[in-house]
Amino acid sequence: MPKVEKKIHILFTQEKPQEKYTPYLRLEKITNLQIDFCPFVTYQPITLGDFQYGLRKAKNFSSIIFVNKTTVDYFFSFCKKNKIIIPSSVKIFFITYQLSTYAQKYIDFKIKKNKILTAASFYDFCSLLTSAYQKEKFLIPGTKEHCHNIINFLKNYEMAYQEFSIYHVKQNDITHLLISKYQIIVFFNEKSVHCFQKHFSKYPPQHIKFATVGYQTAQAVKETNLPLVLQIPSKNNPSLVEGITEYCKAYRQSSV
Repeated sequence: MPKVEKKIHILFTQEKPQEKYTPYLRLEKITNLQIDFCPFVTYQPITLGDFQYGLRKAKNFSSIIFVNKTTVDYFFSFCKKNKIIIPSSVKIFFITYQLSTYAQKYIDFKIKKNKILTAASFYDFCSLLTSAYQKEKFLIPGTKEHCHNIINFLKNYEMAYQEFSIYHVKQNDITHLLISKYQIIVFFNEKSVHCFQKHFSKYPPQHIKFATVGYQTAQAVKETNLPLVLQIPSKNNPSLVEGITEYCKAYRQSSV
């Protein structure tokens, strides 16, 4: 009799994507894999008036650095609603290739006159800035919690920058979760890591492993000493779907 594969339960700590076609559809084809979605945090954008005021206050910036999808979503949505056009002289930086690909839902790189710059990792991105762009005046939209790594880097190298908070992050109540049923929990931001620690730090199930998307999220997990087994992006796993697929294969082989 063939051996029945053990079911793997994965929790993604974000809303379930509403798009008809998402990369997660590939994961659903993996046998005996159950994916649940539960947002650990809620994003609350500032008002349109505050966005307009903040953008006017942020004078003389020559470049914008985007660090995550939430910032991309809110910034370009605000611009669209208010018909704000970013001057073609302003350089647009994305902290990873994946983020620049995501931003193409708002920006057509083929017709956009702005110079678009990105890199494979946070380390490569920092190298890019120090190699040719130390004289820029950077605008950093987002929240201080999500941007602190790039802000600290710019501070250390004495580069000019302005912070621009365009949303607030609120932790959700996740006490209803039966956390012990999951083998893998995927974090997408630092606040979600803190939310998990707040609710489950006293009795974290020993069998659970953790995956992260983004450099800053990975750092937050490492600081809590939770077992981080998958970090996206990385050299071996450039995307979350590829990483989860490979981890499931390895997990099943080790369970045989």
